[in-house]
Formats: sequence, structure tokens, C-alpha cells
Amino acid sequence: MTIAEMLFRSTDIYFDPDGGEQNSLYLCFVRGCAESRVQEIVGLLRSQEGWSSTLAKVVPEDRKEAYINGLVLQEACFPARSVDFIAIRSSHADFPSSDSGWQKWREILVDA
Repeated sequence: MTIAEMLFRSTDIYFDPDGGEQNSLYLCFVRGCAESRVQEIVGLLRSQEGWSSTLAKVVPEDRKEAYINGLVLQEACFPARSVDFIAIRSSHADFPSSDSGWQKWREILVDA
């Protein structure tokens, strides 16, 4: 099992459905993490233009296999003070991630 498979199978995965610079960037939260915590992190990203005004979307369990098969994990960001989530950057032929979007996330989330 790859690290990407392990992450996608064992976490709740959120993304910005409006994409843009956030294409193929995901927040992977420990299963059962409080929704308020998810919204706190999304709000932090949004407040610094790292997330659109659209509500976060979660990858449904029945779609995770398609994500595992279609994405290649490129990088991960482990925020210094958090034990409940990590951010990941993937690549996908139809939804390429941007260097600037990923860099912005890393800068915002470093102390989340």
C-alpha cells in the first residue's frame, strides 16, 4: 500500500471545489475530527486567499478508489502544532496543481 492509498483510505479528505490555484490540494483530517476544526482550517486558508468562498467538499467513501487510482502524491505539509490533519499536493492530468497555490498553503498552514 502506498502512502497516498493509506491517507485516502484512513482520513476524511476535503478540497476546494472551485479549484483554481487549489487544484489537487487536499486537507486530510483524522476520521471523526470535529467539523468545527475543519472549518477553522478552511477559514484560515480562506482568510489569506488560499481557498475560494465555496464550502469545502469532502471526498465520498465510494469515490476514494477513483482518487487513489487517478492521483499521484507529490508533497505533504505537516503543520507544526497539529496532530489532526495534514495537507497534501497531488498531480492529476485534468487538474494540475500549481506551485504558487501549494506554496501559499504551506506558508499559511505552517503554524496551524
